[in-house]
Amino acid sequence: MKRILLVVCAFVVIFGVCAVSLRERTEVTAVTAASRMSESTQITLGSDHSCALLTSGVLKCWGANNQGQLGLGNTNDYGDDMSETGTGLPAVNLNQAVKSVHAGYHHTCAIRNDHSTVCWGLNYWGELGIGTRVNVGDSVGQMGSALIPVDLGTNYATTLSAGLEFTCAILNTGEVKCWGDNTYGQLGVSGVHGSASDTMGTNLPAVDLGSGRTAKALATGKKHACAILDNDTVKCWGTNTYGQLGSGDTISQFYPIIGTYPTVDLGTGRTAKAITAGSFHTCAILDNDTLKCWGFNASGQLGTGSTQNLGDASGEMGDYLLAVNLGTDRTAVAVAASKRGDLDYTCAILDDATIKCWGANDFGQLGQGDGDNRGDSAGEMTALAAVNLGTGMTVTALDVGAAHNCVILTSTNIKCFGHGNNGKLGNGSVAELGKSSITMGNNLPTVNLDIAPVLTATPTRSSTKTPSKTLTRSKTKTPTKTLTRSKTKTPTKTLTRSKTKTPTKTLTRSRTATKIKTP
Repeated sequence: MKRILLVVCAFVVIFGVCAVSLRERTEVTAVTAASRMSESTQITLGSDHSCALLTSGVLKCWGANNQGQLGLGNTNDYGDDMSETGTGLPAVNLNQAVKSVHAGYHHTCAIRNDHSTVCWGLNYWGELGIGTRVNVGDSVGQMGSALIPVDLGTNYATTLSAGLEFTCAILNTGEVKCWGDNTYGQLGVSGVHGSASDTMGTNLPAVDLGSGRTAKALATGKKHACAILDNDTVKCWGTNTYGQLGSGDTISQFYPIIGTYPTVDLGTGRTAKAITAGSFHTCAILDNDTLKCWGFNASGQLGTGSTQNLGDASGEMGDYLLAVNLGTDRTAVAVAASKRGDLDYTCAILDDATIKCWGANDFGQLGQGDGDNRGDSAGEMTALAAVNLGTGMTVTALDVGAAHNCVILTSTNIKCFGHGNNGKLGNGSVAELGKSSITMGNNLPTVNLDIAPVLTATPTRSSTKTPSKTLTRSKTKTPTKTLTRSKTKTPTKTLTRSKTKTPTKTLTRSRTATKIKTP
């Protein structure tokens, strides 16, 4: 009997040790997985969708997909349910590795390892550059080896930038070529290009940037484009309703006068080293690391402490255009502007690897824990706090959509905040983040792109590791009640989605409205 008891006791001890070991091992695995939930090298945001290039070389996109802009062979939104995060979010099939990716309002383009450029999503104006007006990515069999590369002749794109319904590229020659909608002169050339096969390739002319001039950086807004030239000056073209071209007037710049038109006056001796274009405003980081913005300013997106447009009248550019106040001894290292159109905003990465955002804030997109605009009243920029992304969190990359932002942290993980409809924040819900302080900081979730959703939960001492019920998807994919907003903070009609999930007019251009001349 004693021998039996000894054997039983020994078994119990061994089992207990193994159980503890297994439990600790499970926790370590979960922590390790959590630390690499979205290791990424690039992030790019469209109006209502997001894409990230992972360190593994995989491209993943999530959010609105009504035009096939996610490149997944359907029109279902992704990222609005926990089962569509981690390994539940399919990778975009581009048939080879990707070098860079850029999202337009409702389309996406990428440069592949063989230097070819491919695009998918909305194609009504030929913004995909494939010689047709048929959308790509919204049906089975259109991605992967079926993708048609953009015909750029004997050259290839090294940099991409996509606007509302047009796309521009800097070629290996330093030339700029654009295709898609040209109603407002945003292609910088004459004619229509991209929607017919004989308008691309050698039939696609380069933008005249001036005698002997080439481009080194590029930015596209809703209906205008800007380039930093090889001599670090800035040239813009397209619509100029609000002074977004920085020419001191509201005269749009069309072909053929772009080349001979003066460059943007940034101030005495000042040049640019980074540029971004919002829907109707433009910002540039200058050679002295200051940041200047001009154009539409209804929400304070220029960061001047007022709502006065700048750049649309004489005496507003050059030395008269004051730098954005980013805080004592703070400068900008990167800048991004929103793609909404009516209530825009701007975000910048500062030299201390924090970020600040100003302008419209109705969905918490400024990350301040409230819904109040910043930058539209005196003193607000001086008092503007850096976005709280969590203890010790610093930023290496940033992009901005219509009303949401995503950042790549120093850890290479991603965090997103702002408007959450369609799942564009990638956290398995449609809830907005940033309007309440309890949703920011350490409570702001890391986007999970490359592990099973079960591992996203905070590790506990439980040995069962039972997955939460949030992993279960309903058959109908009916949006949760988080879409319903209280009467005191009802979202503007510009971002409210109908039951059919049809995009609103400010975020998607209808075919009948595209000929309207006034933005």
